[in-house]
Amino acid sequence: LGVGVALLAALLVGVLAGAINGFFITVVGLPSLAVTIGTLALFRGLAVGLVGTDRIGDFPAELRSLVLDRIPGTPIPNIIVLFVVLAIIFAVVLHFTPAGRGIYAIGLSSEAARFSGVRIERTKFLLFVVSGLVSAVAGIYYALKTNVSLADNTAGLELSVIAAVLL
Repeated sequence: LGVGVALLAALLVGVLAGAINGFFITVVGLPSLAVTIGTLALFRGLAVGLVGTDRIGDFPAELRSLVLDRIPGTPIPNIIVLFVVLAIIFAVVLHFTPAGRGIYAIGLSSEAARFSGVRIERTKFLLFVVSGLVSAVAGIYYALKTNVSLADNTAGLELSVIAAVLL
């Protein structure tokens, strides 16, 4: 279907995966760590079932240059621009909007946040959807950087990701 459609599909799948996680956590009431680890196995199994052991690669050079090239005259990779833009957007949302204050309130005390009028389940659901979207962007970046997309591309990186989240 083309690379553009594939990129859009990857982003939509990320949003859908985040929504599935958010549903199980906010509606069903399952613990978030158990859900994310469980759906990791589910989504990886679905990917293996759909793609098999085939490798998808040889992405267009102009797309790969977005992640491999550097800002002219500097050692800084182009992708850092996207990272900085997302960091600024998330910082503004978290620090200067009512939704961001609600997120902090949930983290400090869910009960106090509920009494303050924060819609905890809706907020958590939306956070999982955004997390899925950002994870899809990271997956696209990883596939373009390595020039290969496999069903289990990042197998073995789970502990590194958990350590990064905790730190």
